[in-house]
Amino acid sequence: MSGPRTLLLVVFGAASALSTKCAVDLMRSADAFPGWFVPTFVAGIAALVGFGGAMVLAAWRRCGEARWASGAHAAVVWILIAASFVSTSAVHGFHPFRPPSTAALNG
Repeated sequence: MSGPRTLLLVVFGAASALSTKCAVDLMRSADAFPGWFVPTFVAGIAALVGFGGAMVLAAWRRCGEARWASGAHAAVVWILIAASFVSTSAVHGFHPFRPPSTAALNG
């Protein structure tokens, strides 16, 4: 395998693993979120990983023919970037990442 292809697989594998872990962790604490959020987030992660896999496959086939995304591909990439920002912002807004300062005193 060539260097760029190896890097492509490593980055996609790492991003997919982290995205999947995030979805699993979120499902474990689903009761801390509005009922619609976790299924929507998990579906978004599945779409993101699927689209990423399709892009990796396309890049794999065209290794050495790099050019900027345009048209529908560029639109989908930007839509997914915006969706990931909204999802991440919602997680930070809904999930109690830090316990109250008095939690340590309660034992």
